[in-house]
Amino acid sequence: MRLWPLVRDLRPYEWRKEDTVAALSKLCGCTEQEFLETNHLAAGAPIPPGSRVILPCWSAVYRLDPWDTLERVAKAFGFKNIKELARLTRADLSAMQSGAADIRLPGWHFVYAREGDTLDAIEQQFRLPSGSALTVGRCYHPWPRLPFPAKY
Repeated sequence: MRLWPLVRDLRPYEWRKEDTVAALSKLCGCTEQEFLETNHLAAGAPIPPGSRVILPCWSAVYRLDPWDTLERVAKAFGFKNIKELARLTRADLSAMQSGAADIRLPGWHFVYAREGDTLDAIEQQFRLPSGSALTVGRCYHPWPRLPFPAKY
């Protein structure tokens, strides 16, 4: 399996006391200006904890390879079965099976790891279930819950 193109997407996020525009924009792989414009914020304006902001991030679109099955894709991305995958992706099951449709993966968003990030910290930051944050790709890493930081 391989992920096909990443698509720019928006994800709601609750601002925390320790958050900064610089840190969140780096996490999203955008500039601070893009982050501010997305949220209609002025530079330097205080953002109170608990405020809802939008994170510009990436969502996944998956294109079936010839050897893929929908059952395999559903299992790999945490869906109960192919009917749930079709319902949540709002895709036509027959088009998905023929490989004629890209499968948008709802709930799957991609962010850039920053120096010092761990998958556990990312799960806490986004209030995700333990063990649900994953690294993309299968490169060797001696500490599997410690992603490689992005290099810009």
